[in-house]
Amino acid sequence: MANTAQKNSRYIYAIDACKAQQTYDYHFENADLPRLAEFAIILTGDVEAKLVFFQDRLYKPYVTVCLDANIGYPCQRCFEDVKQHLQIERELVVLLSDKQDEQNFAPEHEPIWLDEELMLDVVQVIEDEILLAVPSHPLHEQADCHVQTTQDAFSVNTQTQIPLASDSAENNNNQSGSGSGAETTRPFANLKDLLSKNDH
Repeated sequence: MANTAQKNSRYIYAIDACKAQQTYDYHFENADLPRLAEFAIILTGDVEAKLVFFQDRLYKPYVTVCLDANIGYPCQRCFEDVKQHLQIERELVVLLSDKQDEQNFAPEHEPIWLDEELMLDVVQVIEDEILLAVPSHPLHEQADCHVQTTQDAFSVNTQTQIPLASDSAENNNNQSGSGSGAETTRPFANLKDLLSKNDH
């Protein structure tokens, strides 16, 4: 029978937790997940999360990450917040290092690596799961967007097109001259690649 641990420990000895089949419950606010602000993501409500550690019949360690959250992030057309409700449940295989052979695990299970002290950073796990759920180019549904558009506005045959926010920023940078060295900021572009590199 699984052992439920109620204390909100940020760092967990994941291998021991898997052997003991422990479950950890968490409650997060904006201030608890600072990395989200780097990508202009805010919590519009608290995050409820649960980490369930276990072993399979071959004693390989796994963790199931469950979370429920309401978040907001800027629409790349009108800059107003896009609201999204997240309900995530993912099963991850726990690896001791990035050198461990992933081929020994089922391909449907994504890996999660422990730090040098073989501990799991719960805050990083939750931040990663939320960041991965955000689309790379977020937009409101057309009917909900504060920039009023029609289907014709995005047609190549129209004389006037409504530019996306990122396109406007790029045009402004181009007009400011090549000597400025400024680049367009697209906070969600290549987010999955960035998180993947940070995990290694």
